[in-house]
Amino acid sequence: MPYGWAGCCGCGSQAAEAPFQNPGTPLPNAMAADPLTPAVSDRICRHMNDDHPEAVLAYARHYGAIAAAQQARMLAIKAEAMELEVDGERVQVAFDHNLSDSEDAHRTLVAMLRAMPERQP
Repeated sequence: MPYGWAGCCGCGSQAAEAPFQNPGTPLPNAMAADPLTPAVSDRICRHMNDDHPEAVLAYARHYGAIAAAQQARMLAIKAEAMELEVDGERVQVAFDHNLSDSEDAHRTLVAMLRAMPERQP
């Protein structure tokens, strides 16, 4: 997969909790879905910014159409779009559907990365 991200939380992150799941919830084989609340958005953004900054930059370059982007941070995940800060400017990257919950956010973010062309060396 491009950008070295196999998905959460098999990504190798040292986070104690899965970022797409409420803290304290046991990790079953299938991740439990949580409503896409501001707190869940904050957890996802913190995880992506801390553990997958190259993926956030890839979203900005590919889906935000900012090929020359140098820095990107994920600010929010909402049902209709992710909000990024790219080189100091706010950018909305629309999803192809409205996200229903945290599990849908996870699947969608991974699918968006998988759909990107491989990076060139």
